[in-house]
Amino acid sequence: MKRLILIISILIFNINYSQKIAVVSNINPIMGYTFAKTGLISFKPQIEDDLDFNLNDYTNEIFKDKNLDVKYFEDFNWDNLGYFDDYSKSKPILDYLQSYCNKKEIDELIIFRKYNSFKLIGVLDMFFYFKHNFGILTLNSYKKRALFYFNFGVYKYSLKENVIYLPNLKKGEYIDAYLTKKFDSEVFNQDTKKMSNSTMIIDYYLPQFKNYIKNTLYHLLDGKKTEVYIFKK
Repeated sequence: MKRLILIISILIFNINYSQKIAVVSNINPIMGYTFAKTGLISFKPQIEDDLDFNLNDYTNEIFKDKNLDVKYFEDFNWDNLGYFDDYSKSKPILDYLQSYCNKKEIDELIIFRKYNSFKLIGVLDMFFYFKHNFGILTLNSYKKRALFYFNFGVYKYSLKENVIYLPNLKKGEYIDAYLTKKFDSEVFNQDTKKMSNSTMIIDYYLPQFKNYIKNTLYHLLDGKKTEVYIFKK
């Protein structure tokens, strides 16, 4: 009996991980540092620098842990993906994803997608025109406060089910789209506006972000997901 259970488990594992998976992304994979001045309804970047973290490298580590050989495609037509809001109901998004996956001969598509739709004045549109899609932000009006932000979502499209999924994350597995913390010392140089105590700030925020990305991909790959409501049949 135990041997039978082991054989069944191996078969299930092989079925689950025999899927052909690809990734498409329209975000900047490099984490950034931005110093900005506060405006009336947005932030105005004054300095934007790259930091030493590449999201693509980190996601590749996760796929490797899952023994997955994942392809990356750069010919995805993002105009066909709509806005993922009520106005997308009339746009044939699922038709495009179905056609794309059939053409590429893949079963599942992981989508890293920059947020492109906001309701009036929202939080995330303040980061829309930043060079980076995630990173550390310091502001001229807060000498000891640094923020972490990201303005993208991660989804999975299943060709077999013709469904777009979001990860079903619980408390402790996700982070808010922006985090803020007041540190004991100043977070940017008053003259150069470059980040001060960068190791302290990055070591505080980056593990939280990496944990969110890991949980997101694990849930999407392992089936702990929720159908995107706007496309429910």
